[in-house]
Amino acid sequence: MRYEQAERFAQAVLKNSEQLIPIEEIEKDLSKLKYEIERCPAEYDKRISDILDLDLPSDKKIALICEVLKDYPADPQSEDSPLRLVWERFIIDMSLVAIERVEQGASRIFQLYKLVLCSVPSLPTQQFLGRLSRCYVWGFDPECVILCRAVIDTGFYHFVSDDICEKHREFQKDTKGQHYYTLANRIKASFQEGIIDREIREKAFRIKDRGDEAVHRQPRITKDIWGTICDTVAVLENIARQS
Repeated sequence: MRYEQAERFAQAVLKNSEQLIPIEEIEKDLSKLKYEIERCPAEYDKRISDILDLDLPSDKKIALICEVLKDYPADPQSEDSPLRLVWERFIIDMSLVAIERVEQGASRIFQLYKLVLCSVPSLPTQQFLGRLSRCYVWGFDPECVILCRAVIDTGFYHFVSDDICEKHREFQKDTKGQHYYTLANRIKASFQEGIIDREIREKAFRIKDRGDEAVHRQPRITKDIWGTICDTVAVLENIARQS
């Protein structure tokens, strides 16, 4: 019975968690497990912290804290936790997904090594590149497209100054009339400044448009993930070399 309930509950939680919407309703006989998973240790920690701040004698504080600790959520991994079997089911599910992606991920590492940059970009760009690499290796393709856009956004921000944008009249205005500079502005300004050529400009806009589509419309609309990554590296190398 416990195993069967844990399996049904785990499947429902996995489905709802994957999409972050209530796809599958938790059945009434699983209410105890639902109660356990919804209890947040942080709430209990806050209650203990609030008790420590009270103007009370130490013995009374200890007594109140002990009452809170009696109901403190057990670690799902512990043997006495009602969620232990559910936690084990999550581990199995994640392991199966990881195993499926290992072979593909290993092949993708070979691909990525060929794209290692010759120059070292700014720290924020490096951080985005690291996330991009991990997403590609583990098969998070829509996220790769979004990160490619973020990578060139930080790259153009660091290599194409506001002054260059102003020089070529590439800016937007906020409600107060203050100038600000979008990725599109910096791409156009860098082309007019001679930092990038027409081919790199087209690649930059292709990355931008694909990233915008992935964020705002259809996450999986871009099929050429590898091509988008190659374009991203080419753009970074070019603006770093010419700036």
